Amino acid sequence: MLDFGSRASLRMLASRWGDRITYVADDAKDRLGLSAALVRPDGFVAWACDGTPDDEEVAQAASRWFGQSMEAQAFP
Repeated sequence: MLDFGSRASLRMLASRWGDRITYVADDAKDRLGLSAALVRPDGFVAWACDGTPDDEEVAQAASRWFGQSMEAQAFP
């Protein structure tokens, strides 16, 4: 997950998939108008946002592409 705004909510959300999602907070020379993006291992963008990220949207995209969160796996 690329976070150009260092948002605690995205960091916490990514940690729920910590065995599959790496959280990176940094700036970029050219953000392409994005504030955050979830990139799949094959390089495709699974989710992107150009404003304030909606945690529920991010969680849905993470679940779709990376499966259940570690919490969900621990408590089925």
